[in-house]
Parts: sequence; C-alpha cells; structure tokens
Amino acid sequence: MRRIFSLIYEIDIEKGGITSSMMSRSFTFAERGHKIDLVTLDYKDNYDQIEQVLKSAGRLHADVNILNIYDDYKNQHKHIKIGEVQQSYYDQNCNRFEEPYAAHHNEEKLETEYFKNGLYIKKKKWDESDNLLYVDHFNENMQMTKREFFHGGYVNKTVIFDTRSGKINQIHYTAPDGFCYLTEWYHFKTGAS
Repeated sequence: MRRIFSLIYEIDIEKGGITSSMMSRSFTFAERGHKIDLVTLDYKDNYDQIEQVLKSAGRLHADVNILNIYDDYKNQHKHIKIGEVQQSYYDQNCNRFEEPYAAHHNEEKLETEYFKNGLYIKKKKWDESDNLLYVDHFNENMQMTKREFFHGGYVNKTVIFDTRSGKINQIHYTAPDGFCYLTEWYHFKTGAS
C-alpha cells in the first residue's frame, strides 16, 4: 500500500473545478488500496465538519483524510492549558458591559459597541449560544486596527490591519497559554502573504 499526499490550497463543501477533480482522483486511488491524504493550506475552523459532509455525500472516500497545516499546528498545542492571563482577558471580554465604556447592545445582531469619551473603541460579537466570537478594536479615526478571535476561552487568532490601506497586515495564531506559534505577514500594497 502506497501513501500519497496531494496538496491543494483549500477544500470546501461547495467547491468544484480542481477541488472536485482532486477528490475524484483521491477516491480512485483509495479504492485501489492507497492511503490518501489531501493537505490543505488555508485556515478554517471546521475542516472536521467539511470532511464529514463530503464523505456523507459520497464526494470524498471514507479512507481519505483532509490534513490542514493550521490544524496540525493547533493540535500540537491542544494539551496546553489556558494561561491565567488569557483566561482573565477572555472573562473580561465576555462581559457585555465594561467600565469605563458606554455600551450599545444590539440583540438582533448579537453585537455590542463600546464608546469612551465619544470615541468608538471596540465591537464584540457573540454566537447564538452566547459564546464570544471576536472583538474588533478601532483607533481614534474609527479604523479597525485588529480583530481578536476567541475559541474555548482564549484568543486563538489575531488579525492586524494596516490603517492606511485597511488591508490585513499580519495574522497571529496563538496557543492557549498565549504563545504565538505562527505569524503570517501580508504585503502592504498587494495583500499577498
């Protein structure tokens, strides 16, 4: 039995073209007894669900695995406990109303906006289960400077924006203890990483 790795940028449920062709090819090889792993390079939090849906629909062979480089990095840090600083920061941000901010909560959008001395400071977003999803931070010109994504009680990803262009400048991926295990840098003009 031969093990085959195929590299593709991303896989998703509604993808066609090259993605569909790659899944068909991997299906054929798996039927012939080869061990197939499709390696993806993009960041998604739900590759486990995507893999299950594709397998249930018969588009991906039951013996083919999707391996994602970000999941691999993330899984290397799964055993690490959430640090006290990270837990405290999460707990603070879970509060809908914080001192010294004036807050406006929109129940329909599950968002709260925060103001200090008339300036728009940040916005928080929750899901339907009341889990904090992210916090957007703004400068005095109402330009978003960063977005912090929360997962399981800590910041797992921080996106830094260039205030001149509004484009992504950096993305930091963080372990539960606060260790930044991966940083992506983006070109100022082109936005390429």
